[in-house]
Amino acid sequence: MMTREPKYEKLEKRIRELEETLEKYQQEDRKLREDQSFRSAIIMHAAEGICVCHEINEYPYVRFTIWNDQMKKLSGYTMEEIDRLGWYQTVYPDPAVQERAIKRMGQMRVGSDLIREEWEITRKDREKRTFNISTSILETDDGKKHALGMMSDVTESKQVESILKKSQADLERQVSQGTAELIKANEALKDEISKHQLAENALKQSEEKFAKAFHSSPNAITISRIDDGLIFEVNEGFTRFFGYSHEETIGRHATELNIWVDPEDRKRYVSIMQEKGGIKDREFRFSNKSGSTQIGLLSGETINIGDELCLLSTIVDITEQKRIQIALLENQHMLEES
Repeated sequence: MMTREPKYEKLEKRIRELEETLEKYQQEDRKLREDQSFRSAIIMHAAEGICVCHEINEYPYVRFTIWNDQMKKLSGYTMEEIDRLGWYQTVYPDPAVQERAIKRMGQMRVGSDLIREEWEITRKDREKRTFNISTSILETDDGKKHALGMMSDVTESKQVESILKKSQADLERQVSQGTAELIKANEALKDEISKHQLAENALKQSEEKFAKAFHSSPNAITISRIDDGLIFEVNEGFTRFFGYSHEETIGRHATELNIWVDPEDRKRYVSIMQEKGGIKDREFRFSNKSGSTQIGLLSGETINIGDELCLLSTIVDITEQKRIQIALLENQHMLEES
């Protein structure tokens, strides 16, 4: 039996090692390709527009190497079209905006990244859209700088934001107008309250004056209901004239007190008041508590207390005057007869 020489065994071993190494490299290469394919798929199908570009010396001065599906959807251009026509020259047709964009990209390349900056982009179909753009500088092993750009269309959200701002402004204006109207209404209310207070004060002063005049008058004054003669209030002059106390009088009817010598006189008095609303110095005979006859000049006027029509009656006592007049007349008759 022949034995293999040691040198052949070493060679076979080396071949196996090389085959294993090659298989390992192939596996790593497949894994790397799979990872790269996976990363590329993520980039190509990302919800945001993702692109990578670098500067070139000839027109259009910028070349893109990555341009995902969303970039095509957002701009309407393919990467080949944008590389041929130029990024600045297509999406920024306004020369002033184009110049501003080129200047901003220059700042970006020296470290001033864009962070969700808003730019108005003109699509391939000439529709203007608002984009949020963010950038970052990537440097490869060979020292070449590439710009990574990420873009999203915020046109609709800006429109909604504009509508919300307008609504907010309208609401603030309405609130401001409403506040101004409230202030105006409040001032008017304060003025009305002030006038009301002045009127109340004037009324109070008037009532105080009336009460003072009512109670301090030497004449007999009474306030009674016109339809049945129920007495609401009397003054001290009334109690002196008729002899009834305040407590004996309030809440009673004139007919109960029998203060009219002739009850028909009250009916005539009420009739005149209902017809004319007032009477002045009309002579009537009255009966006091003791039954004595008193003669007075009655003046009256109608007043409203709440919903009730009442009489404000004033009696001037002329009993003594009438007695003196009668005595003088009797003396005169006696002189004439003698």
